[in-house]
Amino acid sequence: MKLRISIALFSFLASMTAMGQTIPKLDATNPTSNQSKPVVMTVQPWKASGIPSGWKPKAGPTQRHVCAGSQSSPRNGSQSTSFDPDGLIIDHADDPSNYKVSQTEALGIGRSFVANNLTDGEPADNSMAISNSGFIVSADNTTIDYYRDTPDTLLQFQRHRDFFGDSLLGEVPFDPRVIYDRYADRFIVVMVMNTVFSDNFLFVSFSKTDDPRDGWNHYRVDTDTLDPDSWMDHPQIGINRDELFITGNMILDGDLEPSSNKLYQIRKQDGYDSLALNMRIWPDIMDADGNPGFFLCPLSDGLMADSYDRGIYLASTKLLTSGQTGSKLYWYHLTDSLGSAGATIDARQLGSGQPYSSPFAGIQLGSTEYLDLGNCRVRSGFHLAGKLYFVYCKNTNGFCTIVLNRVDTQTNSLQRDGWGFSSGSQDDSQPSIAFAGLDSTDDAKLLMAYQRSGANIFMQMRAVYFDSIFPSNSMLVKPGDGYVDINTFAGANERIGDYTTTQRRYGAATPTCWAVASYPVGANGNYFNQQYGTNGFIAEFTDSLANTVVPMSLESMAVSIYPNPASGTVYVESVDLVHPIQNVALIDLHGKVTKAWQGTWGQSTITLDVSDQSKGLYFLKLQFKNQGYGYYKILVD
Repeated sequence: MKLRISIALFSFLASMTAMGQTIPKLDATNPTSNQSKPVVMTVQPWKASGIPSGWKPKAGPTQRHVCAGSQSSPRNGSQSTSFDPDGLIIDHADDPSNYKVSQTEALGIGRSFVANNLTDGEPADNSMAISNSGFIVSADNTTIDYYRDTPDTLLQFQRHRDFFGDSLLGEVPFDPRVIYDRYADRFIVVMVMNTVFSDNFLFVSFSKTDDPRDGWNHYRVDTDTLDPDSWMDHPQIGINRDELFITGNMILDGDLEPSSNKLYQIRKQDGYDSLALNMRIWPDIMDADGNPGFFLCPLSDGLMADSYDRGIYLASTKLLTSGQTGSKLYWYHLTDSLGSAGATIDARQLGSGQPYSSPFAGIQLGSTEYLDLGNCRVRSGFHLAGKLYFVYCKNTNGFCTIVLNRVDTQTNSLQRDGWGFSSGSQDDSQPSIAFAGLDSTDDAKLLMAYQRSGANIFMQMRAVYFDSIFPSNSMLVKPGDGYVDINTFAGANERIGDYTTTQRRYGAATPTCWAVASYPVGANGNYFNQQYGTNGFIAEFTDSLANTVVPMSLESMAVSIYPNPASGTVYVESVDLVHPIQNVALIDLHGKVTKAWQGTWGQSTITLDVSDQSKGLYFLKLQFKNQGYGYYKILVD
């Protein structure tokens, strides 16, 4: 984003009523197609000569990256410490003595290297994609680089003006988003430019081959079409077999608050062939409550399967005003292709059951400068086998935590998994996810990359595996070299990067994911001698246990569970007086707790009645006093 702040949103209902727009009253339990009518248009290929006569870029790239923020209040010790289910999963990776968490996967880091060096300002907004054959396109707010999948194999370094082939651009384009199109074996890059409607453009670039050095077909889209006096911010992208989807918030000129949104539906082959780009523009997409949806995140197919050839899913949270709490999540379905006259956007809502609010500013080692940890916005996700997967951040008892959401589109049901709240002393933020399973029958596995900060650590890049029941412990990928201190606006928080990016490598023989995130360079500076800013870091992730489940040994915890299979009573025996079992939960394969028992037991036998449970495979989660927890398979017959 260009002049980006944490948005204090005015009342949309009041503003839209003042503009004479009627807010539809919707049955929030049912999908709605009550959206504004789309418009079809074409855009010609763009080259440097396509810049309007007399056009000049706005002065200096620095203003693009820094701004006064509203997220200036740090935690003060008075935050609620009430019970929060999203804070139940505690990462013990920093404390090996407490490493008793049963792992679904054993996360291994493969190849890794320092990527883009931001020329100046903040944030980096790193994005990357990797092809089947191992070409990598990596971008930040000032540079776009090409690599091979071998460490230190930089094929080409360039600033944005070189990428687009025009010296007038400087480094004005911002918010880069990169995706690899498995269907066509090409790359797509999207950026926006300028924060005034008259000069705000959406740049869409298609690689000519899978090798990004072979050149690109560029298109420049005037974003104030259907939104006079507005400019686009926060682009997000997704694809299906035939089409590209780009979303963004529309902001009135001279303002910093979104007033509408826009979705572009584009035929990809036109871009690959350097023809006039056919597109459909969907303006003013409403959520299931009849309010404008913001920060809409398109969800591509997790495997990019050929059968996924029309429409797109999207997800969002409620956009919160400062101090507000939300509880609803929203998902949308664009139902058909560009050529279909009957395509609609259906919207649904989910009552999450647990409130969310924006995290407080974070603390970092060695500095009194606070970190902007972002907002409750969906920036990453995918869909697979009828389910939607997406992540966002929230405030949990004063610290920033992550929520992984899994939505069944057939039943409109939600499973939530919390991550973070590590001893209540660290902030986990800026998550991104990618599918990490073998195939669509293994759809529960995913990799999440994110950033962690705290009073005792410099900001760092981490990663963790999730499956349907529980996560691995996280792994430190890249520690920070110092603190972040680049923002020149008084009272503004330091920007650590508005997103990370995680992508599956589709051509790998075994499931492999790659990710990019920011880390602070500290006093050493980077290639451009920027000190106390951030660099990008790219890493490869694999499951070192080849996708097997490794349960914690029952014998090591002095526990026995019988009978198994069971149809009525299950006995859990523990003779460990030092670490007695405190809680037991029965969890089905959807991650739902179907029964729970509480208490403190020493040398005793716990009796569990499972006669009222449906037949099938379950997990027993045993929580040990001062000793972590373990998961054990049990079959109810």
